[in-house]
Parts: sequence; C-alpha cells; structure tokens
Amino acid sequence: SKSVLDFGCGIGRFAKRITSLGIEYIGIDPSLGMIRKAIDLSGNKYFKHFDGVTIPFPSASFDTVIISEVLIYMLKTPAGALVLSEIHRVLKPEGRLILIEQASISGRKSESASEILTENDYVQALSAFFQVKNLYKVRSPDFSKITCRIIESPKVPLSVFHCIAGMLANYEAGLVSK
Repeated sequence: SKSVLDFGCGIGRFAKRITSLGIEYIGIDPSLGMIRKAIDLSGNKYFKHFDGVTIPFPSASFDTVIISEVLIYMLKTPAGALVLSEIHRVLKPEGRLILIEQASISGRKSESASEILTENDYVQALSAFFQVKNLYKVRSPDFSKITCRIIESPKVPLSVFHCIAGMLANYEAGLVSK
C-alpha cells in the first residue's frame, strides 16, 4: 500500500483527496490548533502534532512526502537543513518528495515570506539530500492588490481595463515594477 506524509499539513487540505485514492495519509504539523481543526474537519485521526523538525516516524516509512507552502518560511533558517534531512530519512528508497512553494521570478519577496527565495534556492537546498528530477512552474491564480482594485472598481470602464490588461499581466508576472 502507498503512503503519504503531509509535512506541515495545516488543516489537512490534502487528506480527503489522498485517502479517496486508497492511499494511506498522515499529516503532521507543529501547530496543535491546526491539528485539532484538521481532525474536526476530516472526522479522522490521520493527523499528528510534532515539534516542527523531528519527524516522529521510523526511517523509510513513506513512499511520498508532500510539503506545501512551508519551506518558504524556514529554508534559510538553521531548521531548514534539519527538516530536509528528516524528510530524507523518513522517505523509502526511491521515494518522492513533492514540494509546492512560492519562488520569486521578479526578485521581490512575497508579503508573507521573510526571505526572497528563487527556484535556484530550492534546488540548491534540495540537492544536498535529493536528486531533483522534475521542476514545474505554475502561476498563482491570485491577483495582486493593485490588480484586484482595478478589476473591482466600478470607475474603470471595461474598455479602459482591456487597454491596461497587458500591463497588469506583466505586473503580475513580475516583468514590470510597481
């Protein structure tokens, strides 16, 4: 049977989708509040509280580890390398790490992140423990605050919006500065 560890699972947003595929799922998070909410939302006890670094499972326990929006906060901290080492430890030989993170293409940082992290930062950090085989880039479906204001404003006629749509797309892609 296949097994997935969701590192930094939060409220367990992947739990139902993964278990519906017949895959064993366990989510871990350092926030006891998140774990409680995950259990409440799912009705299951696939979730475990942990210290944020030391993964409470034996070596070679999981076929896959998923990390989503976690490393952006800790990759360049002393815990970053320890976490990657722990993930490597609990993965089975030939196991897979699926990492879903923000990477700056513009040299600007996300409002929520403490560091500017590029695709290369992630690849370098991961390469110390893993063989990086595939890298996919996906643009976020969310718009910046300025784009939302322009879209939501009744004062901007549709014809004007169409004229500035290309500029907004470039802004969202980080190709033009504020």
